[in-house]
Order: sequence, then structure tokens, then C-alpha cells
Amino acid sequence: MTVWASEVRSVPIEWLSIRQAPNYFPRGLISVVAGFPDKGKSLFGYWLAAEVSQTDVVIVANAEDPFRRMTRPRLEAAGARLENVCFYNPPALPDGVSELEREIRERRARLLVFADAIANHIAPSIYSVPGVRKALTPLAQVAEETDCAIVGVSHLLASLSEKAHPLQALPASLRPLVQMAFVFGASPDDPDERVLAAVKHKPRDRPQGLRFEIDVQELDVGARELQEIAFLRFLGAGHVSAKAVIHAAEEQEPRRPRAPKREKAAEFLIKYLRWGS
Repeated sequence: MTVWASEVRSVPIEWLSIRQAPNYFPRGLISVVAGFPDKGKSLFGYWLAAEVSQTDVVIVANAEDPFRRMTRPRLEAAGARLENVCFYNPPALPDGVSELEREIRERRARLLVFADAIANHIAPSIYSVPGVRKALTPLAQVAEETDCAIVGVSHLLASLSEKAHPLQALPASLRPLVQMAFVFGASPDDPDERVLAAVKHKPRDRPQGLRFEIDVQELDVGARELQEIAFLRFLGAGHVSAKAVIHAAEEQEPRRPRAPKREKAAEFLIKYLRWGS
């Protein structure tokens, strides 16, 4: 269906209200934060949710971690206003998109964050470009129509050559569908620090990198029991090279192989047989 350009009203890009990181995550669009395993990218999702929850409603989707034992404690440690956070596990996309849109509208949410890998929330394999496009295109429409920022977490799946653009380290299925993309991992200068660096930034010029450290906080989780919960502590902004972040992770884990073709094929077949596409 076509529409005349004269009938489309231009609107400015608005950004999530984040004290330390304004103009990083646009409302009405999809963004992705990708990183290697065990580097704290899910903690970044909780940090982001906690920051936005200071002023707006946030929906946190997590199909991997139990809400009571992991998700709530991590949000609490990150300083979230829990009365502004909703937990939700929608059916796998694209089937659950209508229900998800209804929740966003009813809650008047400004952010939907997939705190675990976004691949856990879509029916097709993350390696299937047409399948992921079919799953996420309706989600992009929901973002635009509700003015909600949608942020997904993903794994980095590939090593990089010296000449390759760092965006190529993200799953090929996600690259064309997101407007802002970041890598999250250990700092090239200090392996104890974590950094966020942009690899795609269509709505604006390249933002500065963000620096964090992983800290722990003792929380009362019930039955008079204290538990140490990890969270990210914001350190500041500065220049960070996304390619340097990726290469630093490869140097720290030199034996980490590329995703084997057989493993990709197995995952694709399992999801194909489960969902039929």
C-alpha cells in the first residue's frame, strides 16, 4: 500500500530520558546492544531500565532469568524505581506483537528492554535474515506507533579482520533492522572496566563511549538472607573504539571460535521444526 509523502507528518526524533547518557537510545525505534558472553551486557540492560525508570515506565522482558530470583534483585541493585517497572514475557515474535503493543499502550511505557538475548524472543533462528525481518518488522511498527524505545541485547557472533567494519560482528539479520547499535565489553585499556561503543548511529552523529565498572551490592532477598547482586556503576563518557573493544575481547579469549556452521544449522533446524518458519 502506498501513501503520498505530503500526507506523512514529519516528527522530530526524541530520546530516552537518561541522566548520564542523553541522546543514546531513540524513542520510536529499535536499538541493539551486543557483546560477547560473560561481559555484562545483560547488566547493561538492567542499568538502562533502572535509569529510565526514574522518570518513565519500563517493560522488562526476560525469557532466560526468573523474575523473582534474578531480574528483580538486579534491577533493585541498579537503583530502579520498581513501581515504574513491569515484567513481561510475550509470546515469541511475530505472534506476540499485538499483545506486546497492548501492554505498551496500557502501561504508557517509554522503554521495552529485552534483558536477555533478543534471539530468545523471536520464533525464527537469529541466523535467518528473512525470518528475523518477518519477526521484527511488526515490532518496529509498534515502536513507531507507540513512541516507545525498544532495546534488545544480542551476542556478538563473529571475529573481525583489521579492515572489517565493527558492525559486521553483529548478526547479519539484525544489522539492517536497528537504527542504533552498540557493542558492550571489556575496556581495551582496563579489563576490569566495561564500555559501550556505537557501531551504528543513523539518527545522530557518533556518540561518545560510556564507561562502567561491575560492582556488587548486598540485598535482603528474603528469609533474613543477604545475597551479593552484581550491577553496573557508571564512570563517565569518553572516546571508545568499538573495533578496539571487539579485538580486546578476542585477545582476552584467544580460543573463542567463530560460531560453527554445524551449530548454526542445528539451531536453524530446531527452530524451523518448532515454529514452521
